[in-house]
Amino acid sequence: MVAPCDVDSEEHTSSETRVFAPLPMVPMPFPTTVITSTNDPYVDVHRAQVFATAWGADFVNIGAHGHINADSHLENWDEGWEALQELTKTSSRASRA
Repeated sequence: MVAPCDVDSEEHTSSETRVFAPLPMVPMPFPTTVITSTNDPYVDVHRAQVFATAWGADFVNIGAHGHINADSHLENWDEGWEALQELTKTSSRASRA
């Protein structure tokens, strides 16, 4: 479960962060969820959707909350907890298959 940064974008990330480019654009070998915000300074919401599609991930847009981290003041963030629980269930089913 990630709130990705667009390391391929000079507009969204610093040169220090872009050392992680290029971002892999292949399906992940495990259940994945991309969670993003409409005003994340590190990734455009449409680009985050592209990541989710390329990775075979579920996509969740939580609205305008900035980058999803401690600075976004989501506090206990019930929706994030629910998304993590769902990802855990998906992961458990995948590992048994």
